[in-house]
Amino acid sequence: MVTKRLAFKQRQRAQLQAQLILAAANPAIQADGRLSRLVRRARLQLHQTDDVDVVAYQIAVDLGYYLFCHQYDLSRAGYDLLAVVQSIHAHRLQSGSLVGLPVSES
Repeated sequence: MVTKRLAFKQRQRAQLQAQLILAAANPAIQADGRLSRLVRRARLQLHQTDDVDVVAYQIAVDLGYYLFCHQYDLSRAGYDLLAVVQSIHAHRLQSGSLVGLPVSES
């Protein structure tokens, strides 16, 4: 079980690292100073830490803020990066309970 989990995390890390390399090489991202810094900072953070979930979450937060501030105008490479980050972050297991909403009888 532990080896499967470790292999899964390594695949996620490799996928995120490859997507960050592609994003850094994209001319649209290179032309945008803010996105370029965001990708550089994410690559450095991924290199410094082993926790791919934390890096993916931070990229998602940064890209979300960027999208909000720029009226959701983002290059295709940025959206591709966001999709990879979301797929990594979606696999995090969190405990909780479901809440049912009351159904009104008309």
